Amino acid sequence: MTVTEWTSLGDDVARAVGVVVAQAGCSPSEALAVLLAAAEAAGLTIEATAVAVIERRVRFHPPIAGSMLRRRTSAECIDVSAFSGR
Repeated sequence: MTVTEWTSLGDDVARAVGVVVAQAGCSPSEALAVLLAAAEAAGLTIEATAVAVIERRVRFHPPIAGSMLRRRTSAECIDVSAFSGR
């Protein structure tokens, strides 16, 4: 999915991508992939997952602490199962 394609998903998804970039230290494309994987794993839509990220009910953390350059690894999703129904 290209940046142009995912921006058509709406403002919540775009905002959530920014949150994941900040939390996980990854690129926007990687952040979108993480959001899509989290949504699929939780059985939710990308939009519902985005809202959960914006509301801080779902957080993404890099597996390695340190500088932003060292954080450019795949993010680990936590607490996805802590919400449902959105």
